[in-house]
Amino acid sequence: MNRNHGCRIPRHGLALAAALCCHLAQAQAQAPSPGTEAAEPAKLERILVTGSNIRRVDAETALPVQVITAEDIRRSGKASVTEVLQTLSANGANGLTDANSFNSFAYGAAGISLRSLGPTATLVLVNGRRVVPYSVPDINNGRTNFVNIDAIPSAAIQRIEVLKDGASAIYGSDAMAGVVNLILRSDFQGAEAGAQMRTSVDGGFGTQSAAVTVGRGDLMRDGWNWMATLDLFHRDEVMLRDVADRVIDPRHRDTSFYYTGRPGTSRFSPTPNYYGGVSFDDQSGASFVNTRSGRSSPNCPADQRWAFNSTFTPALNLCGYSYWTDAAQYVSPQQRTAVFSRAELALGGGTSLFGELSLNRLTNHQRDWAVPFGAGLGATPNGRDGGVAFVPQYLPAGHPNNPFPGQPAGITYSFADVGKQGIDVTNQSGRLLVGVRGATSGWEWETALMHAQDTAEVSYLNRISLPVLRDAVLNGTYDFEHPSQGKVTAAQLRINPIDHGRASFTMVDAKVSGEIGRLPGGPIAVAAGAEARHEERNYHPDDRIYSGGVYLQVAGRTEGSRNVMSAFTELSLPFTKTLQSQLALRADHYSDYGSSVTPKLAVAWTPVRQLKLRGSVSRGFRAPSLNESASSDTPLFSSVDFDPLRCGQFNVDCDGYNNSGVVKANKDLKPERSTAYALGLVAEPLRDMTLTVDYWEFRRKNEITFVDQQLLIDNEGSSNPLYAGRVHRLPLDTESVPGQSIAGRISTVDQLYLNQGRTQVRGVDVTLDSRLPLPGTAPLRVRVDMTYVDRFRVQSTLDAAWEVRTGTLGNPRLRGSVNFGWSPGPWDLNAAINHLSGFASTQAGQTCTGTRYLGSCNVAPYTTLDLAAAYSAGKDWTVRVNLLNVTNARMPFTPTAPTGNTYWYSPAGRQLAVSARHTF
Repeated sequence: MNRNHGCRIPRHGLALAAALCCHLAQAQAQAPSPGTEAAEPAKLERILVTGSNIRRVDAETALPVQVITAEDIRRSGKASVTEVLQTLSANGANGLTDANSFNSFAYGAAGISLRSLGPTATLVLVNGRRVVPYSVPDINNGRTNFVNIDAIPSAAIQRIEVLKDGASAIYGSDAMAGVVNLILRSDFQGAEAGAQMRTSVDGGFGTQSAAVTVGRGDLMRDGWNWMATLDLFHRDEVMLRDVADRVIDPRHRDTSFYYTGRPGTSRFSPTPNYYGGVSFDDQSGASFVNTRSGRSSPNCPADQRWAFNSTFTPALNLCGYSYWTDAAQYVSPQQRTAVFSRAELALGGGTSLFGELSLNRLTNHQRDWAVPFGAGLGATPNGRDGGVAFVPQYLPAGHPNNPFPGQPAGITYSFADVGKQGIDVTNQSGRLLVGVRGATSGWEWETALMHAQDTAEVSYLNRISLPVLRDAVLNGTYDFEHPSQGKVTAAQLRINPIDHGRASFTMVDAKVSGEIGRLPGGPIAVAAGAEARHEERNYHPDDRIYSGGVYLQVAGRTEGSRNVMSAFTELSLPFTKTLQSQLALRADHYSDYGSSVTPKLAVAWTPVRQLKLRGSVSRGFRAPSLNESASSDTPLFSSVDFDPLRCGQFNVDCDGYNNSGVVKANKDLKPERSTAYALGLVAEPLRDMTLTVDYWEFRRKNEITFVDQQLLIDNEGSSNPLYAGRVHRLPLDTESVPGQSIAGRISTVDQLYLNQGRTQVRGVDVTLDSRLPLPGTAPLRVRVDMTYVDRFRVQSTLDAAWEVRTGTLGNPRLRGSVNFGWSPGPWDLNAAINHLSGFASTQAGQTCTGTRYLGSCNVAPYTTLDLAAAYSAGKDWTVRVNLLNVTNARMPFTPTAPTGNTYWYSPAGRQLAVSARHTF
């Protein structure tokens, strides 16, 4: 973005600032000389900047706004909006990736987490209006209500504006940590086609994309404009066995839980292992192995008979299964088809009718190993009655496969004959908007009606019917040694349930902006508006899953709706030519919990034209999502770390054991509250160089989390309503301690959403933009973008100690990039150095001791170099080559993540991308 001499609008902010500079410079250059007829003064376009509803000429507001243009995206070699947003320096921990989300409830989706406050604290907008949330809720890390950024087509984007400041007063709930506003193309004329292919130089990790955009008509000349984009994207599947040498550090080769000397090994193998000494309860069906003896199946291949050693002493010679080298999917394949269209028709008198239509279809196919069966498993939550459905994890005495005469036999096994588990997600979203805008008596106004909907079909492949399995085990009708020869076969066990989710809202809004007076610094600008929307959220799990009828499978249920009414106003007060202020106030009323009022104050002072000081303070809130406050409950698998009534009193089960739980909605929830502070400067120390430094701090309280299970267990006997009656146990155990009857194992724990947590995070953003002149050629573009987190701490309850997470596992302090660009003639050359600081191998409060950390207490920093070159053949063709991670830097060794931390690091190594774009 070029600058003209004499132009002093800082570049950090809206991408159109450069265009405004051009207008200003042209106006100065064309000033009439004395005695000549004065030309009509150039009219400066007023534009909207994310973070304000007031149109203005100065794109640099009192708020920090980062802009990523379509050309920036092409230069980066990123294959999707997800990749672009997840590499923002302001994007922190607690986000969500889609490539390997098999263990997530929100299958196949991705969400951005500004300032590490989670996807629900980041508001995603398209053309300034909110986007319908993903219809599959995820209770983990507060992802119950977030936008799936995977579903947004990158080819339709004109620019992305990221407001890295709290903005609830401007936009409402969900904007506590900031706003990502995706501005889509609106004035395109002609036709354009482009395609990209990207792959790892060492093989795998391929993506392919193609897009076509067509536009007709000029609104000013013809009175109408129409454009449409078709965007196609595909991501290849990657199996772990094909990339294991690249993504698994050798130190993890002998660190499976059982120390077999083989990677990713498990006792749950296609041929069974048997154990003596089983405790079980006839009434419930619960069972567990409480001895250290075992033997493998005679059908186990000789090369799979491994010596397992852990809590078993001496080591057991069992049949092992290498999950990593056989079944593990590392990256799931994904396909996306997206259509976006926009049209505008001039009605005369400065009024126009406009509309937008977007349709997206995204599929994700995840695969995992076959369903396991045996010791330590079997308690499947029943969401219908809050109980637990058990399958005996042993073979009864007399079972045809039981090798121990006269006694039950424990077993570990995997149903390879049923097939590998899978989750196929089909996510479809649509958005239709019709509006009218115009200007009357100096006031600009706009109103629109929008309906948006997101649906998901989640298909579970090769699951097992719990009732059929239970009967087959008790009756001896499934042959674990020869599965195809039993009376009950894989076809009878196999079940493929399907969940259905739907989220939608219908919204009408109206806003007006204009001037109501003057101050010494200029006109007083005001904006005001109102919004009404109806939200619905439904997630209906397959009834067989919800009622505990699918072995080892759970799914939550949500059903609810609400109405939201909002009114907002904003003032821009230029007290002097150098001192300006922004005041904003918003009131929101939710039909299910009540009302919230959020204010905001921002101030900018320009003591000299090369320096602007700015600051802001704002209040924020997040309304409880329908998943948290409506008719909702989510069964889940869990584990008991410490049972006071068994381990604490009788030294039984001190290694912990598995159980289940259910997280229930709470209609009495209050909104989360936050306060955001920002203080910074925008300076031009040299011509064509802009430096911005912004200190920021976010304080969030009343956080909606569910009560920790261990806290409920520790207070099991309390009369406090928070704890009483929430821990459910099996009948008394008369087997584990000879001659005594002790408390049975915990079967399930009722957990409830509550307002009880707090988070504080603060840091500094630094951005440097410069254009260094090079004699006889194009200038060198330099951009530095860094975020340093000084403090990130959380508090689980108001009476708990602060947990400092800064610099702990998954929480780096420093993240950023340095970008260089040079465009001589038809060439466009770019280089980017990306850096992520190291962090501890331990989570907050943990000590780096024992074999778990493999002698490595710190995760190393991660630095990569990206290069790109593009050549434009005239105005029609542009060919680009990107080489990402030129040095082939590997993911840093993380002792607790054997297959690598793919949230922070790319496992693909060096990648080559080739793209071409043709304009017709």
